[in-house]
Amino acid sequence: MIAKTIRSLVEADPSLKVKSIITEVQSMFNYIISYHKTWLAKQKSVVKIFDDWKDSYQTLPIWCKAICYSRMKQ
Repeated sequence: MIAKTIRSLVEADPSLKVKSIITEVQSMFNYIISYHKTWLAKQKSVVKIFDDWKDSYQTLPIWCKAICYSRMKQ
């Protein structure tokens, strides 16, 4: 639930600090969530928005080959 709530905040600024997210959630719901729960929720939101870094890393060789191929054609 926390990840869904903060997703728009993280989407707008992925470098948003956890403390800032805690403050924002506190102002919305008048409830203070723990740093740990907020950090985990931010990580989940980042994965939902940008996909998992492991998956991105696996596609990196494909992109590198495509760049090399396009440069050879020039």
